[in-house]
Amino acid sequence: MHHTAKRLGVGTLLSIAGCTGTGTAPGEPLLADLELVAEPDAALVPAVVSVPLGLWFSPMALEIGDFNGDSLSDFVVVGVAPASGVDAAVFLGDGTGQFSAPIDAGFDACTAFPVVGRLDGDGRTDLVALGCANDLAVYVGQPDGTLAPWSAWPAIAYTPVSSTVIGDFEGDGDADVVTMRRPGSAFLDVAVGNGGHGIWRVDTTEIGDPAWSGFHPGGLAMGHFDDDALLDAALIEREHDVVIMPGVLPATFGTPRELGVDVPPWSNRVEDLDGDGFDDMVISSTTTPSVQVLMADGDGGFEAQPPLAVVGFSPYDTAVGDITGDGVPDVAMVDADVAQIRWWRGTGDGSLVNLRVFNLPAPAIRIHAGHFDGDEREDLVVATFDDDSVTLVLTNN
Repeated sequence: MHHTAKRLGVGTLLSIAGCTGTGTAPGEPLLADLELVAEPDAALVPAVVSVPLGLWFSPMALEIGDFNGDSLSDFVVVGVAPASGVDAAVFLGDGTGQFSAPIDAGFDACTAFPVVGRLDGDGRTDLVALGCANDLAVYVGQPDGTLAPWSAWPAIAYTPVSSTVIGDFEGDGDADVVTMRRPGSAFLDVAVGNGGHGIWRVDTTEIGDPAWSGFHPGGLAMGHFDDDALLDAALIEREHDVVIMPGVLPATFGTPRELGVDVPPWSNRVEDLDGDGFDDMVISSTTTPSVQVLMADGDGGFEAQPPLAVVGFSPYDTAVGDITGDGVPDVAMVDADVAQIRWWRGTGDGSLVNLRVFNLPAPAIRIHAGHFDGDEREDLVVATFDDDSVTLVLTNN
């Protein structure tokens, strides 16, 4: 997601030298005294800043987007408060790597792990999470950065939901909602969008009974893995395998096919790594610390790159983005137990090279790539919740 934003001042570079800023209010970045562990290329010395949270709830999830529609990147933190249940706070970005104080988003759901995307066509980022009545809680962004229930979303029963993705299934410009649920057998539901005015219908595909197939899907990603312009589904069973299901008109999916990946998968990120118009996959493993890249061949198949071992680090979450500004996606990871970011430069052919390592103030469970300071490089935003902060790595230098 690219945004127009202001350029960051050079003074932020002092954070690498151990200089500390004076701001400590929630949302105001604090230049972090963070150690550079592995020497990067001379042309890339990120500025690492800490954004204090100061929340009224325990944070559990971090997502990014443009929640007020000003074309600048924001982030939302979702968590749980003992008295009120699930809560969310939006931090509005100003395009220079700084953020507003937390805004009560007015969000209510039965899970603190939403997905984000644009549903109603107003240019603002929206949230979808599991509701409390066997349904989905669908909230749309407002001009002030808060969220409001989308009145156009119908009362559809979903039981029980494992994963949800917002995407444009058939390429008509309207956002659709793809949900995986497992009431016994596993199913994929596509809620076909109607130009931001609601949905036309829900089409359902049965994945199969896990007791029959031996595959128990828990995670869902979507991508263009072949040349038919329809979104395809990538299902993941952690520690087991990844399954591909091609998109089929009008809004269903074809026969599942296991890929037989070489690493026990924990997370799966989808991105076009070589610029051929087909999405590839980055599979990370936390039990056998490693990462494997699967390059799409355009016919629905994949060429598996050799797994890359990760020493002294168990990847928990992965982000893919152009961190170095060369037009080629790179890969960054965090560990839930090790207070570090590790990232590799992408070469454009599926290879990952030049490992860089930076210390964080705390271990992290979530990492995203996005534009926060107005340059051509994507930055990294990291959920360092044990430090009561979000850490921003500005790769503008």
